[in-house]
Amino acid sequence: MGRWALYEACRQAREWQDSGLKAIPIAVNVSALQFRTPGFLEDIQRFLKETRLAASFLELELTESALIVDTAVTTSLLEVLKQCGVILKVDDFGTGPSSLSYLQNCPFDVLKIDQSFVQGISAASTGAPLVRAVISMGKALGCRVIAEGAETADQLSYL
Repeated sequence: MGRWALYEACRQAREWQDSGLKAIPIAVNVSALQFRTPGFLEDIQRFLKETRLAASFLELELTESALIVDTAVTTSLLEVLKQCGVILKVDDFGTGPSSLSYLQNCPFDVLKIDQSFVQGISAASTGAPLVRAVISMGKALGCRVIAEGAETADQLSYL
């Protein structure tokens, strides 16, 4: 199912581009199991070639749990994907079994703060220091930082 979803995302993104719509990246959530499946990298490369989608229009969203198993293999796979031009995102940051070492060693483009930290955020909330820290850390690592679930003007203003 995961392979099909990845292929279809690439195919659909290319179809939209071919129809004249503005070229924007398409994000695909990748499970830990799918990420560790033999042939994952080859599948990505083949799907991009077959669909003629530039790698810069594919964003892979990986959760922390996908990243902390066998970090040497994970890091090398991520580096190859990054070299191919695929955009790499850490999804739902802060909700899994965190190990900050993977952030230091892996070539991520985007760090996504989980919505559970964003809901109810204000300067006086208990989640505010964590959100500030994640934003600062992401910026220091050269990542774009996205806060999921920002729904109010106050949340947006704080962020």
